[in-house]
Amino acid sequence: MNMRLKLLANVYCVVMMLAITTISISCSRKDPNIPKVDAAVRLFNGRFNAARFHEIYVNADPRFQQSVSEEEFATKLTGLLQEHGPIQSSGMNGFESMTRWQRMFLESKPTRSIGIYNHCESEGFQELFTFDVTGDEAKLLAFETSIEDANRKLGH
Repeated sequence: MNMRLKLLANVYCVVMMLAITTISISCSRKDPNIPKVDAAVRLFNGRFNAARFHEIYVNADPRFQQSVSEEEFATKLTGLLQEHGPIQSSGMNGFESMTRWQRMFLESKPTRSIGIYNHCESEGFQELFTFDVTGDEAKLLAFETSIEDANRKLGH
C-alpha cells in the first residue's frame, strides 16, 4: 500500500512538472507570424507613400477585395494622403489580445490585427489592419482608420 502511494505521488509530480513546463513554454512562445505582419505593414505604407494603391488592392486577400471596391479603397487612401501627406514614421499601438489557448497554439489563429499610428507631414492618423497569416506572407483582410468603424464592421 505504501509503495502504491509513493508511485502515485511520483506520477502526480511528473504530471505537474509537464503541465507547468507546457504552460510556461506557451506563455513565452514568440508568434512566428509577427514578422510577416510587420513586413506587410511596411510594404503597405511604402506603397501608400508612393500612391500605388492599385498594388495594395490587387495583393490583398480576395475577401478584402469582395468587401470594398478598388475605387472606394483608392479614394479613401487618396484622401488620407492628401490630408496628411506621406508617412514619415510609424509606431505600433499594439496587437489584438489572444486567449491562452491561442497563445499555446498560435497556428490555430489564422488572423492578426494590429494598430499603427503614423506621423506624417501634416498631423497623423491611425491604421487598423487585419491580416490573414496562413500563407507565406500576410494578406490584407481589413483596413480602417477609425476604431469605431472597425468595431462596427466586426459587430462589437
